[in-house]
Amino acid sequence: MKKLKLLILLNITVLVLNCKSEEQIRNKNPSDELYNIVMKATARLNIYKDTHLYHYQNIFNYAFYILKDDKEYYFNILRILYKKIDYEYLLERSKYDKSRLSILQFAYLLSRLEKYNHNYNAVNYKTVEFLNKIVQKFYLDLPAWHWKKTFTNMKERTLAKLNKDSSIAGRNYYFAMIDEDKFLFGITANLISINLCKYPYICEEILTVAYQFIKSKTDLTQNFSFAKGDWYDHPEFAYAGWEDTMYPSQPRLKEDVEEDISHFHRMPWLIHDLSEAFNAMNDFEKSKYFERWLIAFYNKFNDFLIFYTKEGYPLLK
Repeated sequence: MKKLKLLILLNITVLVLNCKSEEQIRNKNPSDELYNIVMKATARLNIYKDTHLYHYQNIFNYAFYILKDDKEYYFNILRILYKKIDYEYLLERSKYDKSRLSILQFAYLLSRLEKYNHNYNAVNYKTVEFLNKIVQKFYLDLPAWHWKKTFTNMKERTLAKLNKDSSIAGRNYYFAMIDEDKFLFGITANLISINLCKYPYICEEILTVAYQFIKSKTDLTQNFSFAKGDWYDHPEFAYAGWEDTMYPSQPRLKEDVEEDISHFHRMPWLIHDLSEAFNAMNDFEKSKYFERWLIAFYNKFNDFLIFYTKEGYPLLK
């Protein structure tokens, strides 16, 4: 989608290339620049450090989207990356609560890479087997933390939030969608898209829950919003009601505050993946819903946050 590429190119320009002027941007080949950056980062990646897993996905999901169209660059990086991955270690490490988010985030990147690989008939089946184990393990086997209590697994926690279970009532954010939910939804969607989900009944259930959860938190009217008010009473949003540039002297809540950009920036990826997954399942109604979601978001994004230089480069306001 054209708007998706614009958004990704914007992120690449701001976060990765770090060029000082438009002239420098014009005189560089973004693919060459990205290739060198990602190759260096991949060579330095330590698969046994949670922070490495977390930040590698967080930054280079955007880069891989660009590089996938250059087969030589793309597969050179993948050869290095896949040699580093210790799948059994990651599965064993997922038993520890502090490592789960990093492992899920990294697994989500791998699921996107396998979707790209599928287009080249180059699926890495060892990676796919790992991703299927992640889905089963996180959804059904591993305990899932929550502010109020620990759930038996992510299935119980997600359904409790979706159904507004009174046992976890107290604050709005107790029912919010968190990153672990998003990554599990995304991994599942990508396995479905390439028809390599080993546990179809689990994958279909997860995607049904994802659809219901996201739809319950989305307003697709002209004033698009997602998760409005879900986080307003979280301590990190205590000063969200202030809009001036002065350092706030006391908390001021904003009841209609939406999800912050550091968490929301993953949503377009997830929504795109879900649209493709439901299309692969021939559930065209849900697939079209997520397409409308993206269009509503991009319209708001372009109207309020983007301006274009005279040369056509998108920049943040």
